[in-house]
Amino acid sequence: MLDRLFGSKVRAAILRQMFADPETNYYSRLLERTTKMDHKAIWKELNQLERNGIISSVQDGRLKRYQLNKFPGHQELRDFILISTGEDPPRMKKKRQPQHRGSSKTGDEQLTLI
Repeated sequence: MLDRLFGSKVRAAILRQMFADPETNYYSRLLERTTKMDHKAIWKELNQLERNGIISSVQDGRLKRYQLNKFPGHQELRDFILISTGEDPPRMKKKRQPQHRGSSKTGDEQLTLI
């Protein structure tokens, strides 16, 4: 389903991998191994994703490492991709804010990732 939505199986696989483990700075050969997709196709899609502002790159010696950018809708896109591929995104949990002195309101609730 994601490949039809994004127009490319390779692009969908890259986004699925990067959103599943956003702390990792990926390079093209690592994505080739983890997605089992063609290196040339991965390189093409990485360039397209970078031009569109979804990811950014940093030169690390001879390697070019890619990471996800934060943008409006980033969390929603991540949740959509992970749910669509059967992975569980981090759950939302209600957390009460401490009351301020003299306040007559009950504590405000805030959603936080757990």
